[in-house]
Amino acid sequence: MRHRLRRQLTLPLVISIIALVIAASGTAAIAAVIITSNSQVAQNTISGHTPPKGDHANIIAGSLAASDLSPALRTSLKVHCPTGTLAAGDLCYDSTERAAASFFTALKTCASAGRRLWDYGDAALVFDHLGAPQPDQWVALVYTDDLVTYAGTIDEDDSRSLNYDDIDLVEVPKLPYRCITSPMN
Repeated sequence: MRHRLRRQLTLPLVISIIALVIAASGTAAIAAVIITSNSQVAQNTISGHTPPKGDHANIIAGSLAASDLSPALRTSLKVHCPTGTLAAGDLCYDSTERAAASFFTALKTCASAGRRLWDYGDAALVFDHLGAPQPDQWVALVYTDDLVTYAGTIDEDDSRSLNYDDIDLVEVPKLPYRCITSPMN
């Protein structure tokens, strides 16, 4: 019996048995032990949970979901408005109106803060969130007609109707205004 077993135990048979054991144990388990860096993996080949650390050019685009990220990372990625602003739709606006200023001072102040002066649509959205009538305020609209430069304004009366107007900038009027920006993480 022993002689018969030795005769059948050839090198090709031993290699086949080893290959069968490796295949049956799962290649992912072996790969997890062997792969130690992203450079060992081709681009766009890894999907799902716990990829190697570092840059992930080898992750298949769209294969990771929020459940694949750590809870701390998920929390840090939530979009929020900067300090001193509130959210309205997809923008952040100054929580209080800024002191009355000329139109160009308002533009410059918003730009200096890394923000912008709102337009009519932005102002209408914010006014709806504020829930109370709003005084006349600057909007980012400037045009010239017959050598006179006008800037746009918006306000909301007691009936919550929006009113749009243009003011001659030669008089250098001063109105309150709000700056807006995009949410960030």
